[in-house]
Amino acid sequence: MTHHPVEVRRGATGWYAEELEDALAREVPVALVYNGISHAVMMATPEALEDFALGFSLSEGILAHPHECYDLEVREEARGLAVHLEIAGRRLAELKTRRRNLAGRTGCGLCGTEALDQAIRPIPAVQAPALADATIQRALAGLADHQALQAATGATHGAAWCDGLGRIRLVREDVGRHNALDKLIGALARRGGPDDEGFALVSSRASYEMVHKSASAGIGALVAVSAATALAVEQARAAGLLLVGFARPGRHLVYHRPVGARRRGPTVVEEESMSHDQGETLVHMVNQIATNLSGGREEAEAVEGVCTHLEKFWARAMKQRIVACLDEPDSGGLEPLARQAVVRLGERQAPKAG
Repeated sequence: MTHHPVEVRRGATGWYAEELEDALAREVPVALVYNGISHAVMMATPEALEDFALGFSLSEGILAHPHECYDLEVREEARGLAVHLEIAGRRLAELKTRRRNLAGRTGCGLCGTEALDQAIRPIPAVQAPALADATIQRALAGLADHQALQAATGATHGAAWCDGLGRIRLVREDVGRHNALDKLIGALARRGGPDDEGFALVSSRASYEMVHKSASAGIGALVAVSAATALAVEQARAAGLLLVGFARPGRHLVYHRPVGARRRGPTVVEEESMSHDQGETLVHMVNQIATNLSGGREEAEAVEGVCTHLEKFWARAMKQRIVACLDEPDSGGLEPLARQAVVRLGERQAPKAG
């Protein structure tokens, strides 16, 4: 990250200028060099490049296993950075036959592909986990808090690894969405690989490349903040990957749920009494839902809309926990409209006399 002076123009009460310093995400050319041969140049954020190089190598099929990378070193060069990898001779021979040159735009995974049959490669099968809606929503609510670079610059994508309860365990960021996912894949590989119950959450759309990279790394579920493409859905079906998109507070779309990953009933998160930390997460979620549903509505209508949304889409334990937050000292985290909706929810959940 770097800083640059900017002129801020404001016009709410007449246009005027303000001089400030803005935080900028760095974007530099990064060459990936295998056994002395330059294979690809990507525009990337120069952080966690060891993870990026290993993840790219695995997700692009250059390596089949992390142990086929014998050595990895990041070097500064005249016009950028280079990551030098020493890989198994067999893998280098296969790489030479592919003759792909990916130099191009930020995070573009297909730039320079020389033949059509290289553009859409066979996708490996994966085992999809059974994820509850509350699990996906919990991870989504926590993503922004783990994206320090995005919070500072507003210019980066995030890719997070989440466990089976929706807790975020690992995050990588980059100006390119493919790069962020490759960094996550590399970081997971250096820690023994993804487990069967977790899933990847990305702050971008779910393109073909994102699905293919996930499956190539053994990731069985991909959740994206934006939409999926038609080819991404097709590839998810072929791989048996659980694909979720348009993940927003209180709502997400399931594009493909494999037969072996049917929606769970109540999970541990839903059945057990929810912890204090989980209560804070729910407060954050209700506030976001209230913001989304209040636009252009009268206050009474917005309160009813939020309350109805919670009644229809939240699990019983989640509703009980958010109502319980009203009696806790730190319940001040609820925004006024959200608080009114939760109060109304509590009134409707209370046992009726007689």
